[in-house]
Amino acid sequence: MIGSLFATFGAEPQLTEAVAEGQRRHRDGARITVDRIAELGGLRADVTRAQATGLLSAALAHDGWRELVDGQGLSWDDAEAWLLTALARALLVPEVDAADSFRD
Repeated sequence: MIGSLFATFGAEPQLTEAVAEGQRRHRDGARITVDRIAELGGLRADVTRAQATGLLSAALAHDGWRELVDGQGLSWDDAEAWLLTALARALLVPEVDAADSFRD
């Protein structure tokens, strides 16, 4: 259904407004999420909030999911797992194994 909205949103002014509002909310959700991660000290030092917001928003957009599932043949579950891992590596401070700190 969402794919149909994106495919036809330019033909109907009210639909165009609804899609634009949905995209704005999607970006706001990404920004709120990144802000919270940063507040908790979890955002990588080499990634700005703006960069993290852009990456999160783009990676989780409808077109990205469709490419992974339809274009690349991943299942929805595999796409979710791959995105989770990729975004965690790109955005989050790496987890430190407590045992590693005792080896030094």
